[in-house]
Amino acid sequence: MKKLLTLAGLVIGFNCTAQPKEIALYPSVAPGSENWTWSEQTINANGNVLVVDVSKPSLTPFIPDNPNGTAIIVAPGGAFHILSIESEGNQVAKKLNEKGITVFVLKYRLVHSDPSKPENSLMTLMATRNFIKLDSINAPVVKLALQDGLTAMKYVREHAKEYKINPSKIGFMGFSAGGTVTMSVVYSATDETVRIL
Repeated sequence: MKKLLTLAGLVIGFNCTAQPKEIALYPSVAPGSENWTWSEQTINANGNVLVVDVSKPSLTPFIPDNPNGTAIIVAPGGAFHILSIESEGNQVAKKLNEKGITVFVLKYRLVHSDPSKPENSLMTLMATRNFIKLDSINAPVVKLALQDGLTAMKYVREHAKEYKINPSKIGFMGFSAGGTVTMSVVYSATDETVRIL
């Protein structure tokens, strides 16, 4: 009996520390980025985890202990060049989980960080305050990020029962560029993806 209880304790401890699993938004290559060959990278910048070069959009679910039927998709910001995934994604999800809200952190497609074009890097564009160029570089990716947001909403709605979510209580929030994705989803919503009540 003592061995059984020890084993049960180890299993429970393992489940509590397991990282949430990412869910791919598309079964294969995301439409519109068929020629993208780069891979996502994670950067630790002074304790804040950043993600660059997202080419395979995904959702990471954060499930509360006692779900209240409400869900929110969270889109981190980063000027469509990075995602501030920890401070504007995972930490927000954990805080909302404390209120019983099921959260899905969205990794949407980003501008490729091409080291052969340092003049197009986010740091250079921000330092030179060249926002016109930044907007022109971002424009094609903003459309793809919108599609990722709509696909995320559709996924959550279609899997509402599985996650114990009321399909009419699904929200969407974002920070900075993620706020642009959020508003784009609201303005572009169809009955299939979002029902505005």
